[in-house]
Amino acid sequence: MSFQSATTLTKIAFIAMCIGLLLFIIGFSTDFWVKAYGHRGIYVHLGLWGFAAYMSFWQATQAMECIGLILGVIALILVILYLFVDQFRGNKNIVLYSLVSAIAAGIFITIGIIIWGTHYPSYQLGWSFALACVGGVFLFLAGLLLIPEKKPQLI
Repeated sequence: MSFQSATTLTKIAFIAMCIGLLLFIIGFSTDFWVKAYGHRGIYVHLGLWGFAAYMSFWQATQAMECIGLILGVIALILVILYLFVDQFRGNKNIVLYSLVSAIAAGIFITIGIIIWGTHYPSYQLGWSFALACVGGVFLFLAGLLLIPEKKPQLI
């Protein structure tokens, strides 16, 4: 199986995974997760890595988002191996590991987003937070799109 002979759903899953991971990495690494006016009307914005925060919810969010990032990268690497490396073409186990990794990445990212979002009013959440949300959804959906590829052919 090459990229040209891959199913349409597998191609869409690959593209969704690439887009989702890109959006998530941008959101993960930028510092506009929350925006507000601080003391004396000074505009501030913070991200996951803006400063050393020792609050448990902050560290929990960082942990969940890091796990989601690692799983998303693993999922993308496995799909690339499945689609483009002769040795792994047609290996349904690679598809299984990739879809599990992508779905798990989406779940971990969502858990981190929920932890973070419960500590700030929605009007304070910034565009970095939004990109991380959308990236997590794309990764989760990409994993779901790989499920038919794993199922055995009936004919």
